[in-house]
Amino acid sequence: MKKIVLTLAALAIGMSSLFAWTNIPILGITGTIPTFITPADSELDTIKTNGVGLNLGYIGYFDFGLAFKDTTTLGFGTAKSNYFDSLNSPFYGPFGIDFSEIIGVGYSVIRTDNLFLGVFGNIGVSTEIAVAAKKTNEYKTGKVIVAESLLLGTDVTAVYTPSKVFSLFASVSVNAAFGGIETASAVVYEDKDLKSHDEEWYSANPYLKVLPTIGIAWKF
Repeated sequence: MKKIVLTLAALAIGMSSLFAWTNIPILGITGTIPTFITPADSELDTIKTNGVGLNLGYIGYFDFGLAFKDTTTLGFGTAKSNYFDSLNSPFYGPFGIDFSEIIGVGYSVIRTDNLFLGVFGNIGVSTEIAVAAKKTNEYKTGKVIVAESLLLGTDVTAVYTPSKVFSLFASVSVNAAFGGIETASAVVYEDKDLKSHDEEWYSANPYLKVLPTIGIAWKF
C-alpha cells in the first residue's frame, strides 16, 4: 500500500511539472508597418499604409512546450492612394489606421528561467483604414478606404528575463492577407444636408503584412 501511495505521489508531482503553466503578458511598439494592398482590378490604384502601432498581448506555455499567443495591434500613420487625388490638397489626411487581432498556437523551442523562444502558427483578422477630407466654406468632402482581410502566417517571439521584476521581448509576425476593399465618398453641406454618397466594394490580391515588435513583458 505504501508503495502505491508513493507511486501515485510521484506521478502527481510529475504531472504537475509536466502541465505547469507560465504566463507572459506583453506590451510593445510595432515599428514602421509598410503595407501595400493591390486591387484585383488592375485599373484601380494600389493603397499604401505606413505607421507605428501599440501592441498588447499575452503568451502562455506548458512546461512540455505547447504555447499560445494572442496579440492586438492598433497603429496610426500615413496612407497613399490616387483615390484621394480629386480632393486637391485635402484639408487633412490622407492618414491611416491599422487594426489587427492575431491568435497563435505553437511550440516553445527554448524555455529557461531567463529565455523563452517560441514559434507560432497564426490566424487572425486585419482592418486597414485610409481617410482624407477637404473643407470649404460651404461643404465638406470626405473619402474613406477600408480593407478587411483574413491573416494566415507565422510568428517568432523571444522573451528575455534579466530579473524577476520585468522581461524584454521582440517578435516578428509575417502573414499573408486575403480580403477585399471598400471605398466610400461623401459631400456634406455646412447645414448637414448630404449632397452625394458613393460606395464600392472590390476584391484585393493577397498581400503581405509584417509586424515587427519590441517591448516589455512580465513573466510569472
